[in-house]
Amino acid sequence: MAKCEYLAKLLNEHDIDIALLQETHLDDNSPPSRYNISGYSVINRQPHPKYGIITYARAPDQTTDLGGHTEQSGTQRCTIKFGDTEISNIYKPPNTKWTNPPKTPINHPAILAGDFNSHHNEWGYKNNDEAGNELSEWANQCNLKLIYNPKGKGTFRSARWPSETTPDLSFVYKDSNLPLSSTTREVLNNFPHSQHRPIILTTGINLPMMNSLPTPRWNFRKANWQEFSKEIDKTCKRIEPKQENIHRFTKSILKCAKRTIPRGFRKRYIPC
Repeated sequence: MAKCEYLAKLLNEHDIDIALLQETHLDDNSPPSRYNISGYSVINRQPHPKYGIITYARAPDQTTDLGGHTEQSGTQRCTIKFGDTEISNIYKPPNTKWTNPPKTPINHPAILAGDFNSHHNEWGYKNNDEAGNELSEWANQCNLKLIYNPKGKGTFRSARWPSETTPDLSFVYKDSNLPLSSTTREVLNNFPHSQHRPIILTTGINLPMMNSLPTPRWNFRKANWQEFSKEIDKTCKRIEPKQENIHRFTKSILKCAKRTIPRGFRKRYIPC
């Protein structure tokens, strides 16, 4: 429950639409309070006392559950459709073989992400294992592009051995007849009481939002100068030209300006 509270804060802070979790350690008898994340709904859940995966969505009305299953080897997969994109949540237990790698997504675009527990030099391992070779070959055959930055930090920080590896992978389905979806990947800092680090996938075109400085702004181009002049003439006639009345004169100018000159600014805006 403490991790759920932390996840709720983390997901809202980074404005996450879909959350994929692996190794939930929740079986069929686990109460919903153990996996309830505030502000997010469970779309698909594959229970397992030792493994387990869950897929959450912030907007369940825009999400469709396409089903999932758990194989005898423990490999789990569930797929949802968010908007036009199919998203698969995948988990393969360590030291097991791929009995049947995830099927090729039919529709474009599609994203496959999760804990694959497969070693290959394509995603930073020094040595390849059998599962890594099968996964790499399957990805090439199915037109899957790996989203990986070799200069980035690892997604798994071993507490026993001071090393970092990347068992958590993300693939984007490539359709030869359609352009590849623009997808970026960011590995966050350590997660409390876990050796895995959260990963943020951003897909599509992102427009940068800028925050304006909270300084006063006047739109002099849209000012009504004729009305401003009339207001100034009326108020100045009632103010005697003495030094002690300078504050009244300044106050009258600002008062007239507020009535005849538009002011304000956009707190957030898109550059250019």
